[in-house]
Amino acid sequence: MLLVLVCLFTATVIASSYLASRDNSAAIGNNVSAAVTARWSASSSLEVAVAIMETKTDWRTLHADGKLLDDYVIGDAVTDLDIIDLETGEPPNEESTYMLLTATAVVDGVEQVAEAVAYVEPWYDGSVDVDLSEFAIFAGSRIGLEDEATVTRWPNAPLSELGGRIAFGTQATGAGDVAILGNAAAIDTTIFTAPDASSLLVNLQSGPLVETVTLPDVVPLVAPPDPGVEPPDEYSPYPYIDVSSEVITVSDDVRVDTAIHKNGTEVTVEDGVTITVDNDIVFESDSTLIIEGEVTLVIFDDLKLDHASIQINDDSELTIFVRGDVDIHDGYIGDGPYDSDTDRDSSGNAEWMDPERIIVYSIPSVEETDWVLEHNSVVKGSLYAPHPDSIEIRDDSAVYGRITGREIDVKNRGAIFYDPALDSGMGYTSPDSDLFTDDGNLLEVLAALMSLDPANLIALAEAGDLLVYAGDTIYGDVPIIDPGNGGTFEPTERTVTVDYEVIAFGAAMEDWEDAAERNLGDTIVNTDDDQ
Repeated sequence: MLLVLVCLFTATVIASSYLASRDNSAAIGNNVSAAVTARWSASSSLEVAVAIMETKTDWRTLHADGKLLDDYVIGDAVTDLDIIDLETGEPPNEESTYMLLTATAVVDGVEQVAEAVAYVEPWYDGSVDVDLSEFAIFAGSRIGLEDEATVTRWPNAPLSELGGRIAFGTQATGAGDVAILGNAAAIDTTIFTAPDASSLLVNLQSGPLVETVTLPDVVPLVAPPDPGVEPPDEYSPYPYIDVSSEVITVSDDVRVDTAIHKNGTEVTVEDGVTITVDNDIVFESDSTLIIEGEVTLVIFDDLKLDHASIQINDDSELTIFVRGDVDIHDGYIGDGPYDSDTDRDSSGNAEWMDPERIIVYSIPSVEETDWVLEHNSVVKGSLYAPHPDSIEIRDDSAVYGRITGREIDVKNRGAIFYDPALDSGMGYTSPDSDLFTDDGNLLEVLAALMSLDPANLIALAEAGDLLVYAGDTIYGDVPIIDPGNGGTFEPTERTVTVDYEVIAFGAAMEDWEDAAERNLGDTIVNTDDDQ
């Protein structure tokens, strides 16, 4: 009898436990159904957004602070679609080509979110990009990778999800002028060459195979913009600065002979300021230059960073002009706040920032100059330097962005991590680029482009009836949008190329179950008649 009672009690407990565990099954089932509906509705919302972007409608400016769809009903779901310009982090404008799409769908209180990155090809006739930003490396004479050097996509750059190829470009024509030696690797790389380049131009000893494309004409390597500051005479009349362990704020334009900063000196430069240094500027022993806003730094001799940093905060932008050498030893140029223990990450895992926010240009010099990143140095930005005799990335140093120069060498464990968002799709690597005529030659008006000065780019736009892209700026008149359906009720033509990739989708199963338990709890608690 005792055993029978124990068995009955055990069976009762097990049965009751099972029945109790099934109390929320219906709620879980409803939520699973709602979640599936919401998931497909979020996916459909992305498809609607892509369909809009494939037309010539003015979606870039007709959104509401980045919201393209608001409470848009798809099936049983209410959806929102938000778009952000990946290069600026802001809602799109006329210049935007790379987007982050976020679709949110809600069904019966269950929410699903889908995210995608997209490249939207500019459709304006005559759109061209002339600053060579489509190339991870562009060299006037030689490209050398050796030892364990690497060139690949920046893994944390949002557009890396699209998996585009890396472009090298060169004006060189001799055998072996592009050398990938030792254990060096140029990953997913296409090398664009001049029409008269040697068939032995590329010397590939190891690593993955590279593709070679012969361009119909020689890509011009035009001069950087003028710094807008008169160069110094033989002797500078301005003060010589040598400071240690100080905190300095610069709020107005300033010009000095030489500036040396030591022992943790911190210099903050405010918005709109131009700093001109007639000779060297040096930061060493944990000193820092902090940029707040849009700042220009003009150096008529050498830039030296030794265990020091230049950092830009928030949405700041920095343009540097250098006539002499660049010597960065255990240094950092990039976004802040800067931590010397973690931010000099040359492995490719550095946090993403738009490399166009920091641009380093060269100034013509009559003397031999070299730019070197060595030991463990990191630069996040664009280097456009056709004047130095060489640019060298060595030891454990890395550039996150791109490099344009005369001769470029990456050695030891040095690396270049390219941000695909730098490629506007309108440059020299695009087979349909309006930089080329129908017979494959470059536009004649490009012969008059001597530099990237805004005045020259405006003149190019006017002479060729073009929209000229350089960095984050468009030069020329953006045409009035024509939806392309002739004012009829026919479907709008979808002629614009959109390349996109879904990068996040859905919610975990436990979220549905948690929601079911919360809903069940609410039902049990709210038992009063007036509730």
